[in-house]
Amino acid sequence: MRAFDALRQSLNRHVTRLPATAYSPWTLRLGKGGPKPDGSYYESGEQSLYRHCMEVAVFAAWLFYHAWQAERPPFSSKTDVVAALRVLFAIAFAHDTDKLLGTRSKSPRLEEVQAVHEQLDIGAWAGLTVAELHHAVSLVENRGQGQALFGGARVDPLTQKLAELVHEGDNLL
Repeated sequence: MRAFDALRQSLNRHVTRLPATAYSPWTLRLGKGGPKPDGSYYESGEQSLYRHCMEVAVFAAWLFYHAWQAERPPFSSKTDVVAALRVLFAIAFAHDTDKLLGTRSKSPRLEEVQAVHEQLDIGAWAGLTVAELHHAVSLVENRGQGQALFGGARVDPLTQKLAELVHEGDNLL
């Protein structure tokens, strides 16, 4: 199975569980936005949350590819590369869970990350616990660095690097 297949299947399962008359919040919620210096909130009405997360994932995967080609980090097999990309995709799709659930926080809270972790069955295909995913998401969002520093969970160095790549992908957009 290729790296993106598991996420695609999870998103498809999510959509097929919805009532026929309902639309997925992944396509209804806005994905690009954030606090302005004056305290108000900027929202772009041109981009769904799904599209934003997909673009962040693509940019982060591109950065990952170049780091891999430079042998940083080194992988012993393509299976390890696929596993790392799955973690990267999980972080990219969870980094704005507060927006998915209709809130605007400094950084997604643990319960918000848990909701997306369950919705997309991230533990099954990325191997991350809710606490690990929350830590990684907090690393992505500058506004969540305190949660990452003072939260109980820690992630391994590879997951931390993947979160940094997602952060860079998010900042490029």
